Amino acid sequence: MDGTIEARPELSDLLDRVRRGETLTITESGRPVATLAPAEAPPQGDTAAAERLVQDFAALRSEMKLHGLRWADIKDEGKRGL
Repeated sequence: MDGTIEARPELSDLLDRVRRGETLTITESGRPVATLAPAEAPPQGDTAAAERLVQDFAALRSEMKLHGLRWADIKDEGKRGL
């Protein structure tokens, strides 16, 4: 019970680390007693395919026009209106 009480101040930080995919081992007197791990493994995707998709989208955005205006011009105009 003492270990649980001592872990409480740091529990939020530990859970944040686990949410980011880290697996943590909790020890008591130097011996492992528990493991905190993500409930689901983070998705392992094809990063090369994702990078190509981002590049394709960026190229498409640079070519998009609405009533003769470029996307960047429309976006900038929207910022001025705020």
